[in-house]
Amino acid sequence: MADSTEDTSKSDDTSTFVSSLVFNVAVAAAIIAAFCILRPRFKRVYAPRTYAVAKGKRSPPIGASLFAWFSKIMEVRDDEIIARVGLDTYMFLRYMRSMFIIFT
Repeated sequence: MADSTEDTSKSDDTSTFVSSLVFNVAVAAAIIAAFCILRPRFKRVYAPRTYAVAKGKRSPPIGASLFAWFSKIMEVRDDEIIARVGLDTYMFLRYMRSMFIIFT
């Protein structure tokens, strides 16, 4: 009797995990899709440093294609980030990058 209860409990745990995983992946995909679609249209929100600051501090513009931002993320050097946004923001971005690496 105890074995069937354990089997049911394990299958319930597995189905709960899978359903929450599917839901979270769907939400993440929707957020990334919304970002990719909205980013080229709303430069005021997603790229203000390309036009709203002094010419010497402007960031180079990112292309208008859906995933142009991803290649720019991978090729930017650490010293460029520090020069443009400062050490505090650089350390935050480095922390986020480390968490991304750890949890993927």
